[in-house]
Amino acid sequence: MARTQKNIVDYFPHDADASDGDTLTIIEGLFGNDGYAFWFKLLEKLSRTENHYIDIKQNSKWQLFCSKAHITPEKAITIVKKLVELDALDAELWGVGIIWSEHFIDNLSIVYKNRRREPPSKPNVTDKRCFVCGKLLVDMREDAKFCSDKCRQKANRVTDKPLQNYGRKPLTTVEKPIPTIEKPIPTRKKAITTAQSRVEYSRVEKSRVNNIKEEEGTTTSFEDYQEKLRLKYPELNIADEWERCQIWYRDHKKEIKSPSLALGNWCQKEIKIQGDKKSSQDPDKYCKGKYGHMVIRTAADLKRIKELKDR
Repeated sequence: MARTQKNIVDYFPHDADASDGDTLTIIEGLFGNDGYAFWFKLLEKLSRTENHYIDIKQNSKWQLFCSKAHITPEKAITIVKKLVELDALDAELWGVGIIWSEHFIDNLSIVYKNRRREPPSKPNVTDKRCFVCGKLLVDMREDAKFCSDKCRQKANRVTDKPLQNYGRKPLTTVEKPIPTIEKPIPTRKKAITTAQSRVEYSRVEKSRVNNIKEEEGTTTSFEDYQEKLRLKYPELNIADEWERCQIWYRDHKKEIKSPSLALGNWCQKEIKIQGDKKSSQDPDKYCKGKYGHMVIRTAADLKRIKELKDR
């Protein structure tokens, strides 16, 4: 993004024989060293002010400048009027409360020449002022009411106190209700989304140790689960397998957190072991499946094996 251009300077020419000029000679003769100091402090203020002009109708800023110059505002006005008579300051702009020096801008021409742009021109001033801050509207269109976007936004904002009207037309503001948007409170996602608290959740986990959850949402006891295992694995003795499972956990110093899960996994591994033994005894009937488990050969596999043997 391009840098915003500013019409201010960090320095201005101060000739060695400046006090020998007609303007400073008269000012020093009338006001002494106060006149000399005030003139150069005024030039310093013009150099660091945007577009190099001062609006004295802004009382707070003008009083601050006079305090820094160590001079009273009344005496400062008297010196400025004398400078206007000596053509050091513009008489037309002074009539509307603007301090502008065309000679000062001419001395800054070398600075703006190095910047490759024209120096600020004489401001086009009307008698209208900003409705909000009271600043004189300079280089604005005829129907302008505010000096900047900041003042325009401030005028449209809802305020308890009425805005001070510096213009000719009455200022009317329309109060706009401030909309209140209720934002949902963000909730942290949990790995297990349950409505129970931590205490209730621990109770649920404790109940799951002796119960197993089915797809339908119902729970069965450990004895009922053993009956299902007997139907699923008729070749196994579930009671003996449960006793062997408990012995294995005790020998390996492990805790059985869920008897149902422990017994179910134990039966699955036992079936796999027995399948491996059967495959070694009868390789024509058993073979290794896709994931390494022993599975019974299908009729198509047995037919193909028979054809291979007949060859």
